[in-house]
Amino acid sequence: MVLALVGLALAGTHVPTYDEDQRYTDPPFAGLETLVVEPAQALPRIQAAAAPFDPTADVVKNGAAAGVDSLWFTNPTSNWADVTVGGVAIGQIGPYNTMKLDGLKRAAYAVDLRYATGFVRTFVVTD
Repeated sequence: MVLALVGLALAGTHVPTYDEDQRYTDPPFAGLETLVVEPAQALPRIQAAAAPFDPTADVVKNGAAAGVDSLWFTNPTSNWADVTVGGVAIGQIGPYNTMKLDGLKRAAYAVDLRYATGFVRTFVVTD
């Protein structure tokens, strides 16, 4: 019994369920399963969304810290999807993954997720 209690006391408390997967892409376009664009060439081509936004789009908040030129978006679905940001194809995002696109000016951006079924879901990421 004492041995079991000692083992329990020495056990680590960190559960690695949500550790960042090293197979994902690195910055400046981090958190994607695959990347289909060169970030330095894509940044000037990504267009901010103009108001009024598409009424069918889901509006979500940018997860990046205030004052940081970056776009953070979390895929809210349990599906892989091809990602387009501001009209530029970026890559593929996995279920519940967060992509971090560093270097984008703070603005609203349309993020389109195209699923394997062909269905496209549009989000507007705002500050």
